[in-house]
Order: sequence, then C-alpha cells, then structure tokens
Amino acid sequence: MLKEAVQQAEVEILASYEAGQGSDTAGSTLCAILLVDDKLHVAHVGDSRAVLGRGAEPIQLTRDHKPGCQIEAARIEQDDPHADISGDGYMYGELAVARAIGSAAWKRDPSKRALIPTPDLVSIQLQPDDDFVVLATDGLWDKVDNTQVRTLLGLFWVVLRGWLGFRWWAVGVCLFLVGVAPGWNAARAAWTKDAVCLVDLQAASFTVYALVQ
Repeated sequence: MLKEAVQQAEVEILASYEAGQGSDTAGSTLCAILLVDDKLHVAHVGDSRAVLGRGAEPIQLTRDHKPGCQIEAARIEQDDPHADISGDGYMYGELAVARAIGSAAWKRDPSKRALIPTPDLVSIQLQPDDDFVVLATDGLWDKVDNTQVRTLLGLFWVVLRGWLGFRWWAVGVCLFLVGVAPGWNAARAAWTKDAVCLVDLQAASFTVYALVQ
C-alpha cells in the first residue's frame, strides 16, 4: 500500500510539472509510516529519517539515501556509471540525495539516470515499550544524532508530559526540534526549511504532531 502511494505521488507530481505547474527542478524527500494493528510499516525516499524510541534505545527505521553511502554508490554505479559523486557527497555536482520524488528536469534527462523515486520499505512489530516515532528532514539529523534525540525526548517526557499533557508535550518537543534543525544554505543564500513529526505511540489514541520551519 505504501509503495503504491509513493509511486502515485511521483506520477502526480511529474504530471503537474508537465502541465506547467511549479518548477521542474523542484523535488522532495519522503518519509511515511502506516500503523496497522501492532505493526508499523515505513516507506522512505531520500534522507528524511524515521526513528523509533524503544525503551531507552533509538531504532533507526530508515537508511539515508545519500549518494556517498555504500549501497547507494553501488546502485548509482550500475544505473549510471558516468554519475560522478564529489568528495563532499554530491551527485551530478548538486544533488545531495540519491533518491527523490519530483525533480522532473533530472529524470527527463537521459544522460542522468541515477536519481530514482523508488522507496525503501520496512515493517516492524511494535513492543509495549515503544513510545514514539520521530520523522524529520535531514536538517535535524545534520545537527543531532538518534541517541541525542532519544535523550531529549526522554527529558521532555519526564519534565513536561505529566504537567502539560499529551498534546502540549508533543507540541513542545516539535517546537524545540524544528528550532534545532535550520541551517544556512550558502548556495541558495537562505535558511533551510525542515519538518519534524512526532508520533506518540503511548497516547490514548494514535496521535501525530508535525511542525514545519
């Protein structure tokens, strides 16, 4: 189901570009989860990341699709042997991810075949001590690692959750994390824009909070 949804999103985005809506160079990463009973299903494209809090441990549910990582580099070499990867991890001189949805200009160019929209899929059986999932764009993970996010959430849980309740505890977490994420993009002379989503698995009902900077 998630794979088909990602594929449909890609089709509709590329169709909108063909219809003259938006820039054909615009693209995006994607990270989605689907909870069915007590099993969590995850689909992702690019370097947005999903991290599950299980007890005191963070479990990374996704693999960052960076051009320089070993698995992606091997795939890129097979798909397009002429796709240079720079020393700082950029493909074709400007792409920091090896997978993305959209980016029609790249995908229409027959000489550049390495950028793909194919999602990685994973399913995990939830356990009683699973308390949250954080989904966030790369700006957050460039500043803090999985363990630091787990530690921060633990502190917020102890200090704020009982006092503020489920809703405002989650909002406070998202406000803090989305404040950590932004960085300066020198190439665009602008601050980056990032998104953070917190899924509270221990709430009375399945609860999602998201903020975009």
